Amino acid sequence: MGAAATPAATLDGTPDFRQPWPGERFFYGGLSCVIAAAITNPMDLAKIRLQIFDELQAASAGSAAAAAGAQTAGAARSAAAAGAGSGGARGIAASAASAATAAVARQGRPGLAATLAAVVRDEGPTGLMRGVTPSMLREASYSTIRYGAYEPIKNMLQSSSTSSSGSASGVQAAAAGQAALPLWKKVVAGGVAGALGAAGATPSDLIKAARHIYLNEGGLPGLYRGVWPTTVRAAILTASQLPVYDHTKHLLLSHPATAGHVKEGPGLHFVCSMVAGFACAFTTAPVDIVKTRYMNQQFCGQGRPQRYASMAHCFSQAVRTGGVLSLWAGFLPSWIRLGPHTCISLLVFEQLRQQAGLAPI
Repeated sequence: MGAAATPAATLDGTPDFRQPWPGERFFYGGLSCVIAAAITNPMDLAKIRLQIFDELQAASAGSAAAAAGAQTAGAARSAAAAGAGSGGARGIAASAASAATAAVARQGRPGLAATLAAVVRDEGPTGLMRGVTPSMLREASYSTIRYGAYEPIKNMLQSSSTSSSGSASGVQAAAAGQAALPLWKKVVAGGVAGALGAAGATPSDLIKAARHIYLNEGGLPGLYRGVWPTTVRAAILTASQLPVYDHTKHLLLSHPATAGHVKEGPGLHFVCSMVAGFACAFTTAPVDIVKTRYMNQQFCGQGRPQRYASMAHCFSQAVRTGGVLSLWAGFLPSWIRLGPHTCISLLVFEQLRQQAGLAPI
């Protein structure tokens, strides 16, 4: 991103980073995530389609069962008319039902490449960018808040530690205490920041259908349907993404075994962001499944859900129909999406901060 602005050095040779302007970190955080969302949209599309595959397959199974029931009745009548008797009729009916069940069972979960290929085949190459505008708008609201709020919340939790040091002041004191701050405090800061971002940005999750929802599914409250699973998912994601990146980076920079081999820069940012991407993909997968299915269902005119009564109900149904491991359905595309998304957003975020003379995360 061009030559970086080099901050003035203090007497001991450490960079003298300036304090951010009001809202500056929020702006850089939102911009970096918007860029990442545009680049990783195809993976996000594949992730969502794999997540709802089990639900769609269950619906197909229900349709097949209904068709099998009709075939069973017809077969039983034909068998009875031919003198097969009730036992023969039941045998024919069982055979028809078994064939229908086997047909549905043969439809295994597609892989990532097959899902992307199907999108290109059915919708053309531009289908891979379906939903990119709402995704970018969501990042502009949701990630602006969570990226911008993480460090102020973390600094509040850190203030007692830095005030007791006494030897440094300002930005340098905060930077010196980053590595010593316990991981659990960073996790708390990330969770709060993510929850704040999601609570304010939930309507942007539904922006493609916002007019229909507003007019037909409960008005303004309908735009906040699913706010609970969305907030929980965002809190878990941010609590694992930013703190893991933050803590991994400062651990590598300060640990005796690695301190002499790594330095602040894009290489370190890349490694730490990929670790953070894996962590948040793994921790958010179950909640992501529930959130996607809950918000994808039909809602009646009063805004009441027609299939899942609550997040807990949706969770139990997912386990019942697909087993516990189904909660991690789409984990690979989720990680492939979250890894590059986290990498791109944090690399851009760090570069913007460096260009502006701000301290790194």
